Amino acid sequence: MPHSHRKTSIDLLRHGEVAAPPAFFGSTDIALSPLGIQQMKDAIRLETLQKAQAPWDRIISSPMQRCWRFAEHVSQQLDIPMEKENNLREIHFGQWDGLSAKEIEDQDPESFQRYVDNPLACTPPEGESIALFRSRITSTLEKIKQSHLDQRILLIAHSGVIRSILCDVLNAPATTLFAIHCPYASFSQIEHYYHPEQQSDQLITLNSRLSLPKP
Repeated sequence: MPHSHRKTSIDLLRHGEVAAPPAFFGSTDIALSPLGIQQMKDAIRLETLQKAQAPWDRIISSPMQRCWRFAEHVSQQLDIPMEKENNLREIHFGQWDGLSAKEIEDQDPESFQRYVDNPLACTPPEGESIALFRSRITSTLEKIKQSHLDQRILLIAHSGVIRSILCDVLNAPATTLFAIHCPYASFSQIEHYYHPEQQSDQLITLNSRLSLPKP
């Protein structure tokens, strides 16, 4: 590909089901359930892929175990280099991290209701604001795009991280974060196009699964 027309392809994979009931799992380092592992395998068709078919040049993962342990497994199975990127961690919910919605509501009903009504303006106690979170993800995505031109990356992260990335790709306002469905083990694809005079991004697939070439 000519130097003046280059691209970075990024496949986005959310972690699968975790080994606990639903809660505000941001910085809480919880493991995957057996079903969650299988969900991720199915999304990228890991049991079908062979080393010679592996489409990725590198795997980049959140440092949380619900992401990196699977990333490490894929890296070993397909002989692909893998790295952890600390800034791909999920948003930090502060004092609410690891608690269920009911537990938070029971402890602090007024603050929780304000958060439910306007999460963009209300940050959990000692938590990370959505504005700071989005800034962290935007700068990390930019670094990945520029550092891996002409490569295809498998990026394994969290719902909030992936929805923030998709908002950036679509040039959408922050409110769009809450309009994007990102279920367990969802698989989406984006591409970054580089030209010395212009750069652009495109959403290729949303909540699909890896497509393999026909034999």
